Amino acid sequence: MNEIVRHDVAANLEISISGHKNVIHKETEAKVDAIWDAALRVSDLTLFNGTLYSVTDISPQRITVQPTEYKRFFAQTHDRVLVDALGIRPLACTGVVRCADGLIFAKRSEAVTLNQGFWELAPSGVFDDTAKNPRGTLDTRTVFASELFEELGIPASTISTHEVLVALEDKEQNSIDLILSASVSIDASGVIKCFATRETDEYSEVSVIQDKDIRDFIAKNAADIVPISLDILDFLKLS
Repeated sequence: MNEIVRHDVAANLEISISGHKNVIHKETEAKVDAIWDAALRVSDLTLFNGTLYSVTDISPQRITVQPTEYKRFFAQTHDRVLVDALGIRPLACTGVVRCADGLIFAKRSEAVTLNQGFWELAPSGVFDDTAKNPRGTLDTRTVFASELFEELGIPASTISTHEVLVALEDKEQNSIDLILSASVSIDASGVIKCFATRETDEYSEVSVIQDKDIRDFIAKNAADIVPISLDILDFLKLS
């Protein structure tokens, strides 16, 4: 079981971007490039070297991040020796999304690089430059709404409630997830219809599970559920 550390966060949480940049040694950068180039030669993987934000400090009122490249985190996950050299802790968000008929789960497709074929609470994704607002901070609603539409096809106009609950740090994966609780004003059939129009191939399947069936769903799929989703369900006392 992954070691998960809980970080309480305030309702007015601010995510600020640090101007400090880590110095990456040439030898480390060379290792990163070698791992990335090798992965690009595998045609069945969907890879794009964009910007993500790594957590440098976290408190209930503020999370401080600095920009880095996705390929560095990718290399870090494939060579644990690079963890000490890079120290990247991507800031991500996972939605606990309720529609009229229950919680939304989705199965990760074979096209993704991590946890292929696993179920998870959806949507889920890292903060990138699309989350930046005019004040120079990162906005949780913006990244959540973007992931909701891109990965599940559900438009932002359906979001009726939105709240940041907690931050969970996965020590094994070196990542920090902001857990967002939200409600959307559609039912299960609407979720399925929206899913058919999604923009990405992050997920291959979607399912809406009623609260009374969640424990049975976990028991049936426990070995194929992303660990952080199991921890979220435990935190919410739904497992």
